[in-house]
Amino acid sequence: MRGMPRVAQSRALVGSFDAIDHGYEASGWVFDMAQPGRFCAVELRVDGQPVAQVEANLPRADLRAFRIRADSGFRFTLPAALFDGVIRSIEVFVLPEALRIGAPRPLAAVILDHKTNPKTFSVDSILRLQDGGVDFDRIFTGPFLQRHGVRAAVAYAYLWLLKRPPDRAGWDHYSERILAGETGVGSFLRDLAASEEAQRARRAGIDLTVEFEAVLNAAARLPPEQRGGPG
Repeated sequence: MRGMPRVAQSRALVGSFDAIDHGYEASGWVFDMAQPGRFCAVELRVDGQPVAQVEANLPRADLRAFRIRADSGFRFTLPAALFDGVIRSIEVFVLPEALRIGAPRPLAAVILDHKTNPKTFSVDSILRLQDGGVDFDRIFTGPFLQRHGVRAAVAYAYLWLLKRPPDRAGWDHYSERILAGETGVGSFLRDLAASEEAQRARRAGIDLTVEFEAVLNAAARLPPEQRGGPG
């Protein structure tokens, strides 16, 4: 039908890989117009490797506009092991046809805790701007580090400031120095921000505050009593 997203290389399948909701749930829908009674099986793949399968049978009231079954939705909770700071490619395929639904979506996160609902948060409780500059000492609160660890902070710093995942040597080096008390998180962030690699990113027009969105979204999953505020 007109306006419906079609699954590539299929005349009968329509569907969409809509989003990665809340940073950890892959959602969408798929429907077989040639077999209206069929609930399609869908498979989640990470970097090309199968991770999980579900049946697309969840309610989707918005599908009524297409005059098709309104219970053709799917949702995957991404495994916590994926949240290690590495940028990954997330794909969803319909089975047994093994056809991809929509385009791949990137995933870059390190937070191990999965919350069922997005949390509200105050930007000032995570990131404070002083005289137009970033206050690196306040970016990661004590509760954030206690809950998610120094390695999470280091991984996010690489993604934010250098626009790439951390290399293993750098990740281990900085994490060990911070944990040993040889440097602080704020000093580490200032050093990373002053590096030639970070300067090249800034010269390319990257806005540091905007690029910190991933960290803010991660911090938003902290319960209010552990989030911490300006002090």
